[in-house]
Amino acid sequence: MQPRAAQKLIELLPSVQIGTSRLVEREVMITFLDRVQEAEDVGQLFEEIRSEKAVASRRKVRSLVRRDLEPVSLTSLPDFIRLSRGQLVISFRSVEELAEAMLALARVLESEGDEFARAFEPLPEAAHTEGQDDVREMFAELERTEAGL
Repeated sequence: MQPRAAQKLIELLPSVQIGTSRLVEREVMITFLDRVQEAEDVGQLFEEIRSEKAVASRRKVRSLVRRDLEPVSLTSLPDFIRLSRGQLVISFRSVEELAEAMLALARVLESEGDEFARAFEPLPEAAHTEGQDDVREMFAELERTEAGL
């Protein structure tokens, strides 16, 4: 198989991008290959997979977290990790501290991913409301300017 064709196939599957590489979980790849082998119409199967991917749910990052570590909670994150909605700040003095912070964060995402998402993902309604307020303010300023002329 040519590299471009392989990339197109991997795009059909849930994957994690690390640098320029895409990683697919072993179980996902095995299931995919079994489905391809059993399918009478592979093209139709690819269309089904594309439609399944469109409604895929949030998946935990499993392939990046070492399994021999106990899960951690949001409250146990190091002090040099600061979180707010839509923003993460990691202060570090060495690469080891950075790696420790990233591992702790990955462990929290593994154990409390949904809670983390609820607490720290940006609220889409707030961004939309702020934009609406800016537009209203611009129109009000325009009306004042036109009234003054």
